[in-house]
Amino acid sequence: MMRLLIVSQYFWPEVFLINDLAAELVRRGHSVTVLTGKPNYPSGKLAPGYRRGGVKRETFAGAQVIRVPLLPRGRGGRLSLSLNYLSFAWSASWRLPWILRKQAFDAIFVYGVSPLTAALPAIAAKWLKRAPLITWVQDLWPESVASSGLLRRRSALLLIEMIVKFVYRQSDDILVQSPAFLPSIARLAPRARVRHFSNFAADTSGPDQLHAQISDLFRDHFCVTFGGNLGRAQALEVIVEVANLLQGHPDIRFVIAGTGVRADWLAGEVARRGLSNVTLTGWLDAALMPELFRRSGALFLSLGSGRGIADTIPSKLQEYFRAGRPIVGALEGEAARLVVDSGAGLMVEPDDYPALAAAILELRRMPLEQREAMGRRGRDYYTAHYEMREAVGRLERMLSDAQYQ
Repeated sequence: MMRLLIVSQYFWPEVFLINDLAAELVRRGHSVTVLTGKPNYPSGKLAPGYRRGGVKRETFAGAQVIRVPLLPRGRGGRLSLSLNYLSFAWSASWRLPWILRKQAFDAIFVYGVSPLTAALPAIAAKWLKRAPLITWVQDLWPESVASSGLLRRRSALLLIEMIVKFVYRQSDDILVQSPAFLPSIARLAPRARVRHFSNFAADTSGPDQLHAQISDLFRDHFCVTFGGNLGRAQALEVIVEVANLLQGHPDIRFVIAGTGVRADWLAGEVARRGLSNVTLTGWLDAALMPELFRRSGALFLSLGSGRGIADTIPSKLQEYFRAGRPIVGALEGEAARLVVDSGAGLMVEPDDYPALAAAILELRRMPLEQREAMGRRGRDYYTAHYEMREAVGRLERMLSDAQYQ
């Protein structure tokens, strides 16, 4: 049994992979403490039942959860996001000696490094508790920031790179969700042990009762579904353009389930262009997403261009594989390679809207048996590479190894 401290700015009731990881580690008999912020994602406002000030202690699936104050992310602009990130790092770091008093840990695990500043209180905990620090990298910084357009000033990107080097060099182990991250991180952290540890998907079943208005869509249409964050990295203009090209095919409908900083922009574009073949459901309970995906004709994947983004494997891809439905998308890099290599779908180059429209039409006209076979290959790929229990078993061994370096 290990005593583990997980540091993550995001945690339940916010919907992130770290929730499943913490619950599974507790189920395996480990003592888990989660240091996190007050929940405010994706709405930008504090979740009901939480107030901005004070430290709040809760339990989740047997894990102790310690929440520190932060400034909510608001509408997700540059300034509000920067204040949100920095406020969590500062709030968690200076409170550490008090909130973790009399507690000892065998390892400290920081999730995501997106935002990068979430690693700073984990480093403070490492110094205070003299425990090894394992950092699980979800995004390449500063590459992903530059590619998304969130920051472009060279001075700001250089400052971020300096912080990245500091975080990586304070880490005893660095785990990366995409093998394409390995060269970049090894360059910035030449003495750290850098290993691949992919995202996974919990094989859970949610309710099979979708809202009637949404359920009716799947009865009468071939639905191409996108689920998840509507942010800058998701290249939402791709959905708009391809939906516009396919307006002459009324049996094809795009279902967009999610919210984020570009949700208002997407809704505005759908209205401005009169895209009657696009349905925006808004945020849906995470428990409904597996059934939403299973009922879809195809699952849609898009990412922006640029090296930091192209090297990323979006966490929704594991969920798509698990759903057992064909995947279609316009992107390059690691995620596209996985879809093609697994035989689970059709990929085209980014911004090639006619080719993407043709790929969707090809799936629609494909015999049902062929689409089902494509979906089964994705499900088999999930079972072989992204099943949660096997993945957490590997992580347990990595955490245990870190104690004896």
